[in-house]
Amino acid sequence: MRGKINILIIIGFIIYLGYLLTNKFIAPVPYEIGIPIVIFGVALIVIGTLTMNKRSPKK
Repeated sequence: MRGKINILIIIGFIIYLGYLLTNKFIAPVPYEIGIPIVIFGVALIVIGTLTMNKRSPKK
């Protein structure tokens, strides 16, 4: 189970990268929409990391 990445981390990165690519290359996203999206993506990454560390066996 050591090399397995939590699904929350993957979803968080997809949300964050989607926001960045949309904001830079397609159309500027207003801050009222962009900030909650980025916070949600980062929160998923942090939650996924914490649950992954909690599940790992201690040696």
